Amino acid sequence: MKKIIITAIVLVSIIVPLAILGGRQVQTLWAGCQFIPGSMENKSAAEIERAALDYACANFKSANAPRVRLNRRISPKEFMTFFGGSNDFCQDQKLALVILEGDFESLNTLSPLRKPPSTKFVGLLFNLRLGEPIDITGSKTGEGFAEILNDPSLPPRTSQLAPVPEKLPACMYGQIAPTVMPPNR
Repeated sequence: MKKIIITAIVLVSIIVPLAILGGRQVQTLWAGCQFIPGSMENKSAAEIERAALDYACANFKSANAPRVRLNRRISPKEFMTFFGGSNDFCQDQKLALVILEGDFESLNTLSPLRKPPSTKFVGLLFNLRLGEPIDITGSKTGEGFAEILNDPSLPPRTSQLAPVPEKLPACMYGQIAPTVMPPNR
């Protein structure tokens, strides 16, 4: 009896952490999808769409395959006119926005990016240089997506957007930080 209790405790102590931390990996393996970040600067629209679908498959549980509602390159200022201003962008940043419609439930709620727990619409803003989403926007009803999708059947935005900055800083990709040499003594 003591051996059965010890075995049960050991199994529970192994299975519970794996279930909590490994949900994403199990979904990825089960669904046969995997998202691997990598530069998408020279990728076609179809390749960017495939990356977005792979990202959604690896990070969201969905009963059926999501529908791509929008897939296009977008400037930082244009993105901010639809989703609100931010200091997180630079003027020459190459971005692509992919909006998916489906029944999504977030698998990895510990992610540093804000992901809605369950949603019908997911907007993935990809930094094409990094090849991964830098912003994830979700909506249970489609609110916030009506204007960019040009779909009057979706509810209009009810919240106020942050203003778009007049000027964005230049992108600092690949620059080496200046160093200060200590004085000779």
